[in-house]
Amino acid sequence: NLSNGVHAAVSDTESALPVVKEPDFLSESGRGMFLLSKTADEWGTDLTPTGKTVWFTLRSEAVEP
Repeated sequence: NLSNGVHAAVSDTESALPVVKEPDFLSESGRGMFLLSKTADEWGTDLTPTGKTVWFTLRSEAVEP
């Protein structure tokens, strides 16, 4: 049940799976999967006939009004 959260997915035409690695903090790129792995409650990759889809879920606690 995602009534208190976000589920997002991004697809591309590359079949290579993403790799989570410790980023070089002086580099201008290469942090995406590292950040995702540290912040998302769940994430994964699904291969598709045309490439892959990377998805993630961020959950939040219910807040009473």
